[in-house]
Amino acid sequence: MKTQTAFPANNLMGVSQPDLKGNGQGGIFNKAVKLFTVAEKENGSLIDQLSGMRASLDKLQMNVFIADKDLNLIYMNEIAYSTLKAIEPEIQKAFGLRVDDLLGGSIHRFHKDPQAVEVILRNPSSLPHQAELEFGNVVLRSSINGIFDTQGQPLGYVVNG
Repeated sequence: MKTQTAFPANNLMGVSQPDLKGNGQGGIFNKAVKLFTVAEKENGSLIDQLSGMRASLDKLQMNVFIADKDLNLIYMNEIAYSTLKAIEPEIQKAFGLRVDDLLGGSIHRFHKDPQAVEVILRNPSSLPHQAELEFGNVVLRSSINGIFDTQGQPLGYVVNG
């Protein structure tokens, strides 16, 4: 029987979708996504803009991961790092990866069918997408959303849970 891994009390994978009206932590999260979209269009790469928002994202009390348009993991906030460190033995057993080696690598290292994942991610109408990742005795629930430019082209992806 699979069990959900225990996370800090204020940081369960599977928390509700952030507030889309700009209230509370979800509001900060959604404002960051909007800022990334505008900044990408006006000023350069997503990773450059992420550095300006890092302090805010690091303090959110939810797991936040960001992948670039090529589906490489480029950011995880402090809570996400702590959450993954708590289940690192299971991650190593299932995927042969250390948490400290995740940044810069493809998100597909966790997927049985990368092509099916890309079909979902590349289609703006399928986002946000709710997903579960099961391995060992761990079940991680998350919400994935895209960051798209004004022409609908992907700039990156945000995962929270």
